Amino acid sequence: GRDRGLVAPQTPPRAPRRRAPQGRTPPGARMKLYTYPNSANAFKALVAAELGGVAGEIEVPAFNMGVDNRTPSFLRLNPHGKVPTLELEDGTGVFESNAIARYVARVSTKGALLGASPRTYACVEQWLDFAQNEVQAPLASWLYPLLGFRPYDKAREDKAKAQLKKALLVLEKVLAGTPFLAGEGLTLADVVLCCGSLPGWLKLFDAEYRADLPKLTAYVQRCYAMPEFAKHVGNVQLCDKALTK
Repeated sequence: GRDRGLVAPQTPPRAPRRRAPQGRTPPGARMKLYTYPNSANAFKALVAAELGGVAGEIEVPAFNMGVDNRTPSFLRLNPHGKVPTLELEDGTGVFESNAIARYVARVSTKGALLGASPRTYACVEQWLDFAQNEVQAPLASWLYPLLGFRPYDKAREDKAKAQLKKALLVLEKVLAGTPFLAGEGLTLADVVLCCGSLPGWLKLFDAEYRADLPKLTAYVQRCYAMPEFAKHVGNVQLCDKALTK
């Protein structure tokens, strides 16, 4: 759903990025992902589908946020009335963006997005939780008031900035010793972290902010440059001047 982390508000922020191919039905599509264009949370599932070989099974229909999400048929899929929401072939729904991404990873036909062993699976899961709670949550608290989606409070902004920087420095340290979060291969943990934090790299993390995050910065740039990411997030240009109040 429109999760508590970096999840999209009712009126999504504008972003000069490629839009999800709404209104197009891939041959063989058996799932529908309801979202609006440029949703960082929807990118999680879409990129996972590309990596997992099931992109052709997901349709992204045209969706009128504020209207379609209030209909009885949509509320049967997601009683919270939020996006992204995934409709399965049997007509049931999955909501919360990380849950949707997990589902897509589980039905993937190639790769090992959730890890190839119980230990790697646990590692992926821990970073999924970390990305949601330690990165996306404070990122939303910092960014959304600047976009006008929440009341602005300087003290809350400062707290969110400190929480987020602490988490990013943890990632910096980890990535100094491994190419990806769960080891040598890319997993869903990397997909969720990079997609969920994308608005920060676009709008907040300027050169000064990134100065003590060289490993993390190189890592996200490497991920965004992968064809499976680039198809949805576009050509990511890191923030030049941070958004301020």
